Amino acid sequence: MSEWTLIDASGVEKTFSSWGLGKLKRKLTNQAADTVTFSMTGTSYDIDLPFAYADTLKIRRDGVLWFQGRVVKVPRIGKAKSEASSYELDGPWWYLDDLVFQQNWRQLADFSNASSGLTTVARSRVIVGQTIDGEKLDSGAAIREVLAFAIAQGRPLQIGTVEPGVEIPWDELQDPSCAEVIRKILRWMPDAVAYFDYTTTPPTLHIKLRSSLAPVSVTVNAGAPVESLTIGPRYDLQRSVVVLKYEQTSTVDGTDYTRIVKDQYPTTADENAIGALVMTLELSGANASYQRQSITTSPIAENSVDWWKEKLPWLKTLGNIAISGGTRTPDTLDNELVKGTVPSWSGKESGTVVVKAYLSYERLQDSSLDFDASTNPILEQKSDVVLTTRVRATDATSQTFTRLRSFTSGETVPVGLAQALYNSVSSLPYEGELHLKEDECGGVAAVGRSLQLSGGRSEWSAMAAVIQKVEESIDLGETKIKFGPATHLGADDLLGLLRVNRSRRTTYRASERSDGKPSGKAEVDGIDDTPLENASPGVGRTSRLMLLASDGGDGKVILDVSDCNSKELKVREIDICEDGTAKKILVLCSEAYTG
Repeated sequence: MSEWTLIDASGVEKTFSSWGLGKLKRKLTNQAADTVTFSMTGTSYDIDLPFAYADTLKIRRDGVLWFQGRVVKVPRIGKAKSEASSYELDGPWWYLDDLVFQQNWRQLADFSNASSGLTTVARSRVIVGQTIDGEKLDSGAAIREVLAFAIAQGRPLQIGTVEPGVEIPWDELQDPSCAEVIRKILRWMPDAVAYFDYTTTPPTLHIKLRSSLAPVSVTVNAGAPVESLTIGPRYDLQRSVVVLKYEQTSTVDGTDYTRIVKDQYPTTADENAIGALVMTLELSGANASYQRQSITTSPIAENSVDWWKEKLPWLKTLGNIAISGGTRTPDTLDNELVKGTVPSWSGKESGTVVVKAYLSYERLQDSSLDFDASTNPILEQKSDVVLTTRVRATDATSQTFTRLRSFTSGETVPVGLAQALYNSVSSLPYEGELHLKEDECGGVAAVGRSLQLSGGRSEWSAMAAVIQKVEESIDLGETKIKFGPATHLGADDLLGLLRVNRSRRTTYRASERSDGKPSGKAEVDGIDDTPLENASPGVGRTSRLMLLASDGGDGKVILDVSDCNSKELKVREIDICEDGTAKKILVLCSEAYTG
């Protein structure tokens, strides 16, 4: 018989009998906390106990570490005929269930200063399968990230073999435990097994696929140690083809565009065949925002009478106008900017141009009538009058400038996930329970092994069924082995396989983790309109008009015409009273003013 010893938190090691312990049991479970229970019998249930809550205890079998765990329960039992105290120890998975996983995110060092640079902060909002730089992590690397975080927080475990290494879609979680994140990842590999090697200190966690598990063979139909066997094939869990349809919606200037990328294995199979596993997986898409600036221009015609009349409307009251000797300074900007602003990033130039020319003209007695020497004589003739105006000019023509102002890259489509899923679900799984009765639990069958049965049907000898749970009653020599698909798979919800996708949360914070800016938030600089800068009266709006008496007297009136939108104000009739006030005024614009 084996010798069983227990080492307490202070390092004292004694046999189970010396500690007064018995009824030792161990339960090993895939992707869950392993547990060990034992009792102190023959003592009062209200005595001071040798082991306290949160103590770490070690159990050896013939000098080899058999289990290490934390005391999580100390129930005391008092009955009329017996008293006892029991202990429950949990393996290191307990720490993974207890610890909330956090990832590093970047954020502004000073939120009042956009140029203050980035700092790193730990957050319990996590994006599974993503690095802080926004790159993809395969499933194995994502699991190692979680385990490394737990170890950095002082949790007693080591990282062993972590086999799954397939790209998975990003999954955003809020306040998940480390264990929850690992289970989330392993749902994409339904035949993966997570188990601890308790012979190392601290225990080492291994995660392997069914194809890598070492087989253990048990002979059935030959009596002891097999007490009972329940077994059956799970045809309903066998899939003929896996089809993943990645749905990605990208946003460009507020408009959504959706594309579908198909990943199928085997590629030649019918996606609608019996046993097909078809899933639509949403991926976060790209978000692009563009800055646009439109401008309207017209040529600067420095020798054109019509061009100058537009700049200086009072020229329209003159006759026989002639323009000559027009110049532009500088002369590299040919077009007047009529509307909009030329942005600095356009590659075009803009600026103020001074335009000069020489004017010749005649002024008539009544500018509204044609020349007639008898009724409308020429009152004035001038030549070489200097005209000057300033305009906003550019070397660009009428167009719309466009540039990419904000871009968030979408999630890359996972590669090889359909094939990885197919490898897990294409072979026929067997499910059942095997009970063994021995003089002493042999410990051959354990989580992290696959089961083969000889002496029965031929297919059982090569079934490589995954051992999901092992319960050992050491004192009784009884071992119960549960094998088959993982417990999170079931036939009631498309075999449970679709649950991996239904509970997944697509992330739209992919870029926020790396650059500290909320994803999808476009930052477009505003453009200030630049008005025309004319030195001479022109298109500028007139708000007040001063009228003087025609005989040169002191009489005058100031007229408020701020509501008049016409480019030209023409006084057609005015009477000035002796006191200088206006008796009657008629102004032609958008409205008539009288006073």
